[in-house]
Amino acid sequence: MTNVVITGSSRGLGFALAREFLQSGANVIVSARDLSRLQAAVDSLQGEFRLLDSGHADDWPVRLTNSPQTEDVHANEDGNLPIRIRGIPCDVRVKSDLEQLWQTAMNQWDKVDIWINNAGVNQFSSALWELSEEQVELVIRTNLMGTLYGTQVAMNGMLAQGVGHIYNVEGFGSNNMFRKGLNLYGTSKRAMTHMTRAFAKEAKDTPVRIGLLSPGMMVTDFVTSVEGHTFSKDQTEKIFNILGDRPETVARFLVARMLRNPTNGTRIAWLTKGKVLYRFARSMVKKRDLFH
Repeated sequence: MTNVVITGSSRGLGFALAREFLQSGANVIVSARDLSRLQAAVDSLQGEFRLLDSGHADDWPVRLTNSPQTEDVHANEDGNLPIRIRGIPCDVRVKSDLEQLWQTAMNQWDKVDIWINNAGVNQFSSALWELSEEQVELVIRTNLMGTLYGTQVAMNGMLAQGVGHIYNVEGFGSNNMFRKGLNLYGTSKRAMTHMTRAFAKEAKDTPVRIGLLSPGMMVTDFVTSVEGHTFSKDQTEKIFNILGDRPETVARFLVARMLRNPTNGTRIAWLTKGKVLYRFARSMVKKRDLFH
C-alpha cells in the first residue's frame, strides 16, 4: 500500500490530492497550520471513505494529533487493513514541524512512498515596492523556504529508507510570467521550480526521485479570496472559465501519473500549451461556468 504525506492539504489542491490518493487505496497524512480547517478536512475525508469502504472497518485509526504517537491498526472483516487518514498540524516555515511530520509518518507506517510539498500562500494585490516586510516574509518563507525545508526533510528520510518520491507544486511564475500584484508570489514559485530541478539533478545517483507538479489554473479560494485579486471579478471568472478547472479534476490526473511515474526529474503538467489552445478555440462556441 502506498503511503503519502501532503503539506497544505486542508483545502484546495492538497485536499483534492488527498481524496484522490485515498480513492486509489493509499494511506494519507494531511497537514496544515490552521487546526480548525485541518480538523474539518480529516472529518470530511473520514466520513466520505467510511461510505466508500462499505462499512467494513468499524474502528478507523483516524485522529488529529500533535504528537508522533503510533496508533494501533485494526484489520477489517476481510482481513485487510482499512484506508487510513490522519491529520497532523504543521507550519512549513518551521523545519522542526516538518521533521515531526516525517517522524509521525514513519511511526505510523515505517516508510513514506510519496511526499508532496503543496503548502503555499498568495500575496496581496500590490506592487513589489508596496509590500510590507511581514507580507514578503510570509510568501517567501512559506512558498520557497517551506518547500526547501520539506524537500530536505523528505530527502534525508528517503535516503535512509532507500526509496521514495518527492513532488513540489508549481504556480504562477514558474513559467516566467509576470503580472503586477502577483510578482512576489511568482518570484517564490520561479525560484522553487529552479530549486526543485537542482534537487533532481543532485539526486540523480540516489534512490530518491524528485519531480514537479504543474496543476495549471484552478478555481479555489486561492484565487477567489481578497488576496491576489489582480483582475476584476468578471475578468477573473472569464479567464478561469476558459483555462481553469476544479481541483478534483486536476488531482485525478496528477495522482494517476504520480502512482505510475518511475523516473527522476519528471514534470507532470495538466494545462499544456496544446490544451490552452484547445480551450481558447472551444470557448468561442461553448461556454463554461466553474463559479456557480
